[in-house]
Amino acid sequence: MKAAALLLFLMTGAASAQWSDTIDTITTGNFNDTDPQADHIGLNMLAYMRGVLAFVGPAGWVIFERWSGSSDAIAAVKFEGSSLTWNQDVNSISPAEPGVVKKYPDVCTLGDSMSLAAWQEKSDGAWNIYYSVCKIENGNWSAPAALTAGSLSNTGVEVRALSDSSFVLLWRINSAIVSAVYTSGAFSPID
Repeated sequence: MKAAALLLFLMTGAASAQWSDTIDTITTGNFNDTDPQADHIGLNMLAYMRGVLAFVGPAGWVIFERWSGSSDAIAAVKFEGSSLTWNQDVNSISPAEPGVVKKYPDVCTLGDSMSLAAWQEKSDGAWNIYYSVCKIENGNWSAPAALTAGSLSNTGVEVRALSDSSFVLLWRINSAIVSAVYTSGAFSPID
C-alpha cells in the first residue's frame, strides 16, 4: 500500500513539474563537446519538492565526447545532487590518443557507491567497447580498460543498473545484441 501511495504521489507530482528558467553552461573552453549523455541513475530516489520533480541523492554525471581539433576524448561533468549544482571541473575519463576514435559514451550511477562509463573506441580498423569506473567516495575515474578486443564490430553501448550493486552493459556485435554484467569489480563473460 505504501509503495502504491508513493507511486501515485510521484505520478501526480510529475504531471505538474516544470523546467527551470535558468540555462546552465556545463562546459566551456576551446573544445567541441558533443554527444552528451545524462547519467542513468539507478536505484536513487526522486522527490517532488516545490513543484519540481528532483533527483535526491549523491552525484550524477553527464558524459560526452570532447574534440580538441585533432582527436577526441571521453570526459564527464558531475551534477551534485545534494546542492543541485554542476561542478565545473571536467573529468577526463579517456584522454585523446592520435589515430584512436572515441564515440558514443554512456554512464550509470548506483546509489551512492559507484558510476560506470562505457564507450566505443576505434583503432586499427576495429570498434571495441571500453569502460571506466568511478568510486563515489573518492570521485576518481579508473584508467580506461577494454571490455572487448579484436576485429569485432562492437557498437551501440548502453549502461544500466541491474541491481543495487551491479551494472549491465548491452551492445551490438554485427547483427547480435550481447551483454556483460559488472559486479564485485569485474565483468562476467560476454553473453
